[in-house]
Amino acid sequence: MVNATYEALLLEAALDPPPGVVPDFANPGGSHHVGYGIVIATSIIATIAVAARLVSSTIARKFVVEDFLMIAALVCNNTRNIVTRRSREETRS
Repeated sequence: MVNATYEALLLEAALDPPPGVVPDFANPGGSHHVGYGIVIATSIIATIAVAARLVSSTIARKFVVEDFLMIAALVCNNTRNIVTRRSREETRS
């Protein structure tokens, strides 16, 4: 009985929409171009910063653990961005 009540609550809307708004949860629409632009721009800035750090470490001939961790973090972040974007494109089609 409790599970049935809980399931019924999950299927309902949390609040009624504002007057004049028709909710469309199946196809919410919207454009994510601004978000993608911000992610791409900050990824480029981060890549330039990592490259500058690596150049300065190379000139000083002093590599520390943080340099390698920074490279690993940059690779993981860019990979996550690419995978997330591709999975969202596949769910739209």
